[in-house]
Amino acid sequence: MGSNNCSSPACVLRKIQAVCESFSTLFQLFCNYSGYESYSINAYISKNGNLQDRAPHSWNVSKINQQWRIFYLSWSSAILYHWGIKNNTNKFFMLAPEKFVLSHLAIIPMWQFLKTPVSIHVFNRSDK
Repeated sequence: MGSNNCSSPACVLRKIQAVCESFSTLFQLFCNYSGYESYSINAYISKNGNLQDRAPHSWNVSKINQQWRIFYLSWSSAILYHWGIKNNTNKFFMLAPEKFVLSHLAIIPMWQFLKTPVSIHVFNRSDK
């Protein structure tokens, strides 16, 4: 990896910057040490109703008060100039799975945490 890429939790803490997979790894480490059940999930995203075929994104699901909640730290805390979002947002922090699936789809259906998982074909059509 190049010198600007952080993949370990220690590197993320030292540089205070990373890609979504590294933020997800760090968050999972903190959750597990704190006694919360948490997993790092790889998934697809939709931008303007179109499936993005780039490398999958990563975020976390954590069980809070017996309910699964989604934490997408890189989109919750970052200033995303390349996406047109130019300020901090908590839109993707502790989100219910039913709301998150409108723009993000776990590659493995069981990680959607929905009674009826959404297929990639439905997700790609932007059906709500």
